[in-house]
This record gives sequence, C-alpha cells and structure tokens, in this order.
Amino acid sequence: MGSQRLYDRLDHNDDFDFRPIEQVRVGLWQQTTLVSVTRAFRIDLTGRVCVDALGGSLYGGLGAQPDFHRAAAHSPGGRAIVALASRQPDGSSAFTVRLGAAEAVAVPRHETRWVVTEFGITYLHGHSLRERAVALIELAHPDDRESLLADAVAAGLVPAGQKLRSRRPYPSEEEREIDLRNGARVPVRPTQTTDAARMQDLFYRMRPEDVRTRFFRNLTSLTRDAAEHLCSVGYDREMALVAVIGSRENEQIVGSAQYYLDVSTGLADVSYMVDSQWQGQGLGAALHRLLSDYASRHGVRGFTADVLAENGGMFKILTSGGDATVHPADGVHELVIPVRPLPMPEGAGSRPSTPAGPSPSASAGR
Repeated sequence: MGSQRLYDRLDHNDDFDFRPIEQVRVGLWQQTTLVSVTRAFRIDLTGRVCVDALGGSLYGGLGAQPDFHRAAAHSPGGRAIVALASRQPDGSSAFTVRLGAAEAVAVPRHETRWVVTEFGITYLHGHSLRERAVALIELAHPDDRESLLADAVAAGLVPAGQKLRSRRPYPSEEEREIDLRNGARVPVRPTQTTDAARMQDLFYRMRPEDVRTRFFRNLTSLTRDAAEHLCSVGYDREMALVAVIGSRENEQIVGSAQYYLDVSTGLADVSYMVDSQWQGQGLGAALHRLLSDYASRHGVRGFTADVLAENGGMFKILTSGGDATVHPADGVHELVIPVRPLPMPEGAGSRPSTPAGPSPSASAGR
C-alpha cells in the first residue's frame, strides 16, 4: 500500500509517528484543524453514508473511519469530508434515494458535513432534507440527475415542482476573487440551486428602494421558487454568479448577477443585485465584467437590460464601455450591451483578481 515516495518520506522522519489505534483514537479529539477524508461507496439523498459495501456486497470493514470523521467534525478549524465517485464500477449511480438492506450506515446524516465528487462539493450540516437532496443530486453524474430528482419527488424529499437546471459539472474554474475599493477581497463563484436560502437572505437585507430598482415593484417577500430561479442555472444558456463573505460553511451572499439567454436572438437578459451595505465599493461593476466575460465565451452576442431612469449607478456600469445602445421609454432605459472577454490572467493556473470599477448606488436590472 502506498508508493516508494511515501515510504521514503516516512523513513526516519520525526514528523510522523505510528501508534496503536487505541492511542490514536484518544488523541484525535485533542487535535485542532484536523481533516478527515472518508472514502465512501454510496450515499443516500438525506446524507447517510455507506463505506463498506460495493455493488450490494460486503467490500471491507469500517475500521476507524467513523472515529476520524467525528473527531474532524468537532475539531476547531477541522474538516470532515466524505469523498466518492459519482458512479460505481458497474456504472450505477453512487447516489440513491435510500440505502439498500446490505448497505450499512457508517456515517449518519446528522454527522455528514462535506461531500465531494468529481462534479463538485457541498456542505450538508444544518440543512433541511429538501436542501440536502438537491445539493447531493447536483454532485451526481449529470446523466443520473433527472432520475434521482424524480426519485426524490416520489419519496417526498422535495416538492413536485422542484427545478434543477444543472446538467453539467459545477464550473469551479470560474471561481475568482475580486478586490474592492474598501480593501476587501471577496470570492465570486457560480451559483448552485442550494444558494436559494442565501439569496432570500440577501433580498431581505436590501433597502426598499433597492428592491424596487431591482424588481421594478415594491416586493416585500421573495419566495423559495423565485430565489431558486435566480441561482439554479444550467451554466450555458443561463448563468449566475454570487459574491460571498464568511466561511464556506456559513456563506453570506453580498452580490449576485444572472443572465438568461434568448436563443432566437443570441441576447441574454441580465440583472444584478448588491447588498445595500456593500454598494459603492465596485462590486456591481466587477460582477458585470465577470458575467460579460463568461457570456462572451459561451456564445452570447450581448446583454439586454431595463434600467429605471432614476438608477444612475447601474446605468453608468452598463454603459461604461461606451458602445451600449440606449432607448429611453417612459422612465426606463432599454439597453443592449455588447459582451467582452477579460484579459488573460498573468501566470497559468492562477486565480485572477478583478479590481473594482464604478459601482452602482443601487441594485438594478430587470
């Protein structure tokens, strides 16, 4: 087990110590920033994990995996990770609405934190059964997602109207960090369906005048379905980005950007929303540049947007390129904005930082 490189590293290296498992288990709970990676073969849509059965047959034993997982989950700064391939060797999905009779639960759902497949990563702790099911389906192989969603509906885990537009891997290569004028560096990433609750939180933090300029009416609530529409995208004809703060376990959305493509025209309707406390820092402008860059690489000819005449901040952002077409009509500017790519980042494999530009004084969009 292991490579020669591993053995060479361990040989006479005082950084490593081999002890009986009984001693190791006791010491686990004294560790900080402990990271545990549990290799799993199957997981159900509520988060229960099987690690010792493959293809319906017993494959191995539990060993100390649950001990390491629990210790990492409670370790300050630690990470308890469950990793699995989206499909089993026979081609069947590693995700199921419920584990089979021969698939014992090694990690119960209330102890499952991070889950990783080749299609993404999600954090389950503290989330509802509906949110868990949707998050896990988005980690499954794209060809299995539709049937898994149908099974989840039949099992009552999600409502019949649940939407799940993603049919491709989460585009982690689009994650960025942007530098704002207040000195903050804020991560920006593509959205997932499970961002709906965070999107609702953003809505309820906005000032009434910002809600009006964003939605063109005086909304007082944002339904779960409406929030999911803003973040459940296919990453091709629809795309959405969010700027977030806080740890990955407790992210807060402070800005969002979405487009929805009309394939008959090649133009995409675009909209933006920025937390009232984060306006004036260049966040809206940075989101616009990143979304425009993505659109330019995915066959979009341009953006369309309706902006209230009173919303000068957003109008300035959308027309800053100098080539937008503007049609004033009854207190609304109807815009057509060309999309353009960003310059290539310096250094291969780096995560480019996007400097701040002009920022809206209010959220805006259609």
